[in-house]
Amino acid sequence: MFDVLSILAFVVACVLAVTRDGWGLALVMTMFAFEQVLQASFPIFTQIPALGNIIIGSVAVGAVYRSLQTYPSPFVGYLNLGWIVCVPIFLMACASLLWTPSFGTAWSLTRWGLPYFILFIIAAPLLVSSRASVAKFLTATLLVGTAVTLLIILNPKFTVYRGRLGISLDALVRSNPLAMGEVAGTVVIIAALWIGTRVSLLFVMVRFVALVAGALLCFQSGSRGQLVFAVLISIALYPLAVRLKNAVVFMGSAIALLFVTILLSWLVPQVLGFQEISRWDGGSLAGGVSVRTQNVIDVLGAFAVSPAAWVFGLGFNAFAGITTASSEPYSHVLFVDILAEQGVVAFVLLGLFLWAFQRDFRKLYGVCHDSPRERSSLVSLLGLFLYQTLLVNKQGYLWASVGFFLLGIIVVRLRARFDEGIDPPPEGAYSGDYEVSPFTAEAYAVSSDQ
Repeated sequence: MFDVLSILAFVVACVLAVTRDGWGLALVMTMFAFEQVLQASFPIFTQIPALGNIIIGSVAVGAVYRSLQTYPSPFVGYLNLGWIVCVPIFLMACASLLWTPSFGTAWSLTRWGLPYFILFIIAAPLLVSSRASVAKFLTATLLVGTAVTLLIILNPKFTVYRGRLGISLDALVRSNPLAMGEVAGTVVIIAALWIGTRVSLLFVMVRFVALVAGALLCFQSGSRGQLVFAVLISIALYPLAVRLKNAVVFMGSAIALLFVTILLSWLVPQVLGFQEISRWDGGSLAGGVSVRTQNVIDVLGAFAVSPAAWVFGLGFNAFAGITTASSEPYSHVLFVDILAEQGVVAFVLLGLFLWAFQRDFRKLYGVCHDSPRERSSLVSLLGLFLYQTLLVNKQGYLWASVGFFLLGIIVVRLRARFDEGIDPPPEGAYSGDYEVSPFTAEAYAVSSDQ
């Protein structure tokens, strides 16, 4: 049964990815969890571990071609500031392979990451060319992510080992539980912040199921940071996403949150064993923090005593060659890695990337905050970016952080297309920086395939 459901969900998602806006990017953003669903159902995806991602990458190319044919001036905003400062960081990491003290592991990570860099940084930005397509992306991600989450939770082939849910890929290797937790946290954030393109009881029900299933999968996969980050971001950004106009709306939201909390408090003990629950105790959490703290001390200590590294960096993945924590393949803290391993110049480029994101998000939000759906859509995008920012500084390294860079590039691209008049604001929009005359209904129409 689950084999049939898995392949059916995958085929439907692929077809929608090349025929409807937003679905291509949704498939890309959920690919690492989706591949585990396929691996649990069909041996060929285990025998060829990258097969699912190869198929998704091919589908994404088709979606990009469709986007190029659909949107006016699709390359306007492509070479934006976010993209321009992002790409050199990766190029500098490649160049630093010449002097890294751990060339073997560094080259292995680089070779693995290059195809994903091409997919996420070169191709995927073309999948979003308007704020309307962002709305479709959020809806598609919520649906695809929820389907993937349920297929993992309900499939008995996913089993718990050492407190983490997963499947065995061979005698020694199990699937990555963090990929499950990442898509689960993504689903939680979108379900909490995105109100949808139209009011619908069905969409409310989907959001509710997504919240419960996403939180439950985070618990089962042992993804502590993913759940904590997703919940904190959802709570912090909810007032920005949904304007609480009166006490009734506030109370309704509070009651809904309380109901989900009570339901989870009942469900979690039913599905988690001792090992899974023990990962959430204070000692286990403190242990994870202490390991990453020691990683940072190790890599920054080596960086501080090498003046040449201040300019050129220690070399990509130098951490693996200098750390005293031999079990850690990288520091797990991206921003520290960029400073220590690529040098101050790369770190400045990272700062410019973050500055461009916040500048352009604020501009877009200032124009669209009076439109409930635009407001919810942009804040959901902000939530996903903040989520990725926290994750890459908890478990990431450069080549595995392409989702973080992609979300930032999308926002800067949207601002550039807005400035060029290609993606106009909602009707009658006004902010302190812009005063816009009303557009006709067709000026910002939602296409028929939304």
